Amino acid sequence: MTLFPAEGGLGGLHLGLEALTGFATLNLLLPLAVVNVALVYSRRKFPEIERGFRVPGVPLVPAFGVIANLALIYNLPRIGVVTGLVLTATLIVAYLLWGWGSRHRGGIRAGHGTDRPGEHERRQRESYSYGCRRNEFAIGEQ
Repeated sequence: MTLFPAEGGLGGLHLGLEALTGFATLNLLLPLAVVNVALVYSRRKFPEIERGFRVPGVPLVPAFGVIANLALIYNLPRIGVVTGLVLTATLIVAYLLWGWGSRHRGGIRAGHGTDRPGEHERRQRESYSYGCRRNEFAIGEQ
């Protein structure tokens, strides 16, 4: 069973092959744009973290990547983009509601979510730095 077949699927929605390719392409380009934004955010929020690679031209190259991806999305079939954005927004809302419900039912481990301001970020930096110093993913360790 297919959720969005070309002949009609969810609720009798008739997308057609062109719209389905637009939907699939949106699902490729939108995450690439988000990754570029996350790269700039990460570099600005945690500049002191030692990274295993360099990205030339930050923030210009990632900004160009975001603009290029958005321009490509703009030229996709509208029904595919709208379907993809509605589905993405619905899943994000469901995810946030699930997380909110989990917190209010006591689903969070003790100590998490109750940190002092900045404590979570400090733990993340320490965890990441520790893994880099130990070189946990080194090849050839027997």
